[in-house]
Order: sequence, then C-alpha cells, then structure tokens
Amino acid sequence: MPAAPLRASGGQAGPPEARECWAPVAPWREGLAALRRHPEADVRDAALDEVTAYE
Repeated sequence: MPAAPLRASGGQAGPPEARECWAPVAPWREGLAALRRHPEADVRDAALDEVTAYE
C-alpha cells in the first residue's frame, strides 16, 4: 500500500507521526522572516535570496 502524502503545512494528510515531524520548522521560518526584515541591507538581501519553496 502506498504511503499517505505529507503536507509541509502539517495538514490532515499522512499519519499523525509524520505530521509531528514538521513541528520544528516554525522557529526556523520565523528566524528567516526576521532576517528578511533586518535593518542591514546585506543581511536582509542574503535572507531574501534563500528559497524555501518553489511555486
């Protein structure tokens, strides 16, 4: 039987133990968002250059 699909947002798909693996992502994303608002242009530009997802 194929595995249930996983969603990065922690949505309903997949078994509960698979959804729990996304819990540590939020602090990392919050840190990157903070760096994207950094007052120094070089830091802000480097953070903006990071790609976390392709759409």
